[in-house]
Amino acid sequence: MMLAARHPVAALILCNSFAVHPYPRSLAALPLALFARFPPPAAIVRHYIVGPRASDILVSQIRAAVNSVPADVLAFRARSALGVDVTTQLAQCNLPILYVRGTEDNLVREKSVQQIIDSATVPVSVASLAGPHLLLKTAPRESWRAINEFIARSLAA
Repeated sequence: MMLAARHPVAALILCNSFAVHPYPRSLAALPLALFARFPPPAAIVRHYIVGPRASDILVSQIRAAVNSVPADVLAFRARSALGVDVTTQLAQCNLPILYVRGTEDNLVREKSVQQIIDSATVPVSVASLAGPHLLLKTAPRESWRAINEFIARSLAA
């Protein structure tokens, strides 16, 4: 959203994203680096990231990827995300906007979609697709179809 506000692009496409972090900022006071020292439990990965139908291989890949990042980097990223508010930049985007929403996303909730719709100064198209937070990984064909249709409509307008 910040780049789209400053640079010429044809459209802004968001996927399970937020303009204002959906969790309390007080979570930044937790010992995040301590939590990040261990790979997330498979149940947490399934619930928040890849969904209950994800393969064991995908869950293992996600856990390994998270575990490969230094704990202090993960903690820094989490704290940074807890301070996100790009509603001003979003309001400056006069581009077609598509929000691709995983209806089974347990990490970024429906409230975040509504905040983006409310903050944007242009209409926001929403494509709701069955899937979890990692929608582009778990439903790539459906996601691409929604994006392709949006781009075709935007270019035709």
